[in-house]
Amino acid sequence: MVMIIDILKLISIFVLGFFLPGYLVARMLHSRMIHVTSILGSILILFQTIFYLQIADIPLRYDTLICTLLGITIALSALFHFRKKANLIKPIDDPISKPSPFFIIFSIAILLLITYRLTMAPLTGPDIIFRWEHLPKLMLTHQNFDFYPPFTGEDYTKYFFTDSFPPMVQFTYFSLYSAISTHSKEVANLLTILQFVLIIFSAYYIIKKETDSTHSDTFLILFLFSNFSFFKILSYGQENGWLSISLLLTWFFLYKNEDKTSNFILAAIITSVGTLSREYGGFIFCCGILLCFVYKVKMKHLLVYAAIVSALIAPWFIRTWVITGNPVYSLNLLGFYVNPGHKEVLNQLNLISGLTINTKVRITKTIILLIQFAFIPIVFGFWYLIKNRKVGLLILILFNTIIWIMSIRFTASIEGSLKVLLPSLIILCIDAAIFLSKNYKKAQLSISLVAGFILCLGLCVNIFIYQKGTTIKGIFIALFLIIITLEVIFFLRQRENISQITISVMFAVSVTWVILNISIYPTSISYINSIGDMIIHVTRRHNVPILEDAFWTNFRHKVKGRFRVIGENPYIHSITYGTNVELIPLWSPEIAFLMNEKHDAEEFYQRLRELNIHGFLYYPNVYTGKWYEQTPFYKACMFGDRKLIKHPNLSAGDGEWQLYLVPPARKINDTKK
Repeated sequence: MVMIIDILKLISIFVLGFFLPGYLVARMLHSRMIHVTSILGSILILFQTIFYLQIADIPLRYDTLICTLLGITIALSALFHFRKKANLIKPIDDPISKPSPFFIIFSIAILLLITYRLTMAPLTGPDIIFRWEHLPKLMLTHQNFDFYPPFTGEDYTKYFFTDSFPPMVQFTYFSLYSAISTHSKEVANLLTILQFVLIIFSAYYIIKKETDSTHSDTFLILFLFSNFSFFKILSYGQENGWLSISLLLTWFFLYKNEDKTSNFILAAIITSVGTLSREYGGFIFCCGILLCFVYKVKMKHLLVYAAIVSALIAPWFIRTWVITGNPVYSLNLLGFYVNPGHKEVLNQLNLISGLTINTKVRITKTIILLIQFAFIPIVFGFWYLIKNRKVGLLILILFNTIIWIMSIRFTASIEGSLKVLLPSLIILCIDAAIFLSKNYKKAQLSISLVAGFILCLGLCVNIFIYQKGTTIKGIFIALFLIIITLEVIFFLRQRENISQITISVMFAVSVTWVILNISIYPTSISYINSIGDMIIHVTRRHNVPILEDAFWTNFRHKVKGRFRVIGENPYIHSITYGTNVELIPLWSPEIAFLMNEKHDAEEFYQRLRELNIHGFLYYPNVYTGKWYEQTPFYKACMFGDRKLIKHPNLSAGDGEWQLYLVPPARKINDTKK
């Protein structure tokens, strides 16, 4: 019975939170692409609803959320009824050609495989546990997000990391969690699958509006899903899908504006979804303004677009500004306040991952990764854009690339930063598909041959990097070599059939590759977090991190009572939250006195004892450890006769993590001595 009730509550959230309000708005604005714009409009309304419930100090629960959404839907329904009665609602008339049987079958097969893969290993992004899922879990527990963005010491005991970006993703997760009264990655996966569906449909719609070629959708689906990065990045379950859809449709509605005010309102809604998905999502708004000038939009329409976007996104940034003194806390922008500890962490991270470090090696690695991930879409996509002078799309890709370059200094690896480029990758897949479909019969033979060869080569590289089984590697490399050899033979003997052969090659290789990736990768995942040597295993079904070297299994059981420890590992904080162990980040204002150069060791210890802080977790060989070594606290307390005491049972080797304990207070007699 309880399960039935939870299912009904989930359905109500999906209807009122993810479809119906946006559908009514989209119908009143005579939207094309009605289903996609309905969902985007709905999640924007959902975001605003949760935000203003918080502002009104109303507890965030399923009942308050669903009642508010129901009230909004009723109001929109009444407005829709009156507009329809006044003959202001036009019927939807937006025909597009039907997809090919291959597109339908392949799309369904892919989505089934994706569903299976996500069920086996849901939400696998490296920062899911302490960021994207942690906030909705805390909202479920506390029925608010007063602690976000974290600014005070108390805030940091709940939300460990220094974030303030708009939580569009987290709010959608919270809405689902509130329906079932618990957090469930399997339920959250529904939104990840939804992002796949929306991107496929949006790309298909656009490509059919741009070309009437019968082969365009076939090329599109192959380019999207033979791309390992597309599958991998979206599977994280983070902001990448919403940013990609927002950027793509912002361009489309401004490009196809037909001089209608309703199209600019829709574009504003779509832009706002992306802008409220991440702190750098504002580049979509900047692109939208530039596109208005590129497409010579009337000033009144430009003002409508800019005013609506500003009205929808400004409240979040104003709230952040009021709380922290910085609308994009804690980014160092225009002299606004930044958390000094967080600033130093980013500086240290930039020293090991910025573009100025091993520049040649990193640029070479980036080029190899881009070739490996999306050679054909990049080459033919740019060819099409430049040949046809698609200035608007080139602007989008340029801005997206600038944001990616800026993000590298804050990302621990080039591979991790490439997720920022997903919107550009999807645009290039669409344009490459348009180009090849238009030139399907008259394409130059050499280009066609190179395309097939590079696709096979890129997939071989993917297998070497991402698949572990040597048998699988051998089989697929042999298969690719045979295919390429046959293609060369046919090219030499029957030139007129080379295009058909290349398409067949792409079909066979791409389908096989996608099935291999989705069905096998990953049933279980292991990755090393930014600490360097503490391995986190993600279990097959529940994505539960388990720290090796006995930290999690022994630490909390060996310490007695409440144990407060200074550290910087967000994974440990997420795991220990709500237990007798409380991890305090070194950048928390509660312990800002550790940066005071006037304190000696005894003064540091006395202040720590007053705060009931018992220990200090230290990682020598990572960038945060290097920062610790420069602090007055470290210099005063790691040397001399009153050193921190290394825990005998809860420390790893000298090059790994170490736990130090605050020495007990000296007796008066000892002090006199």
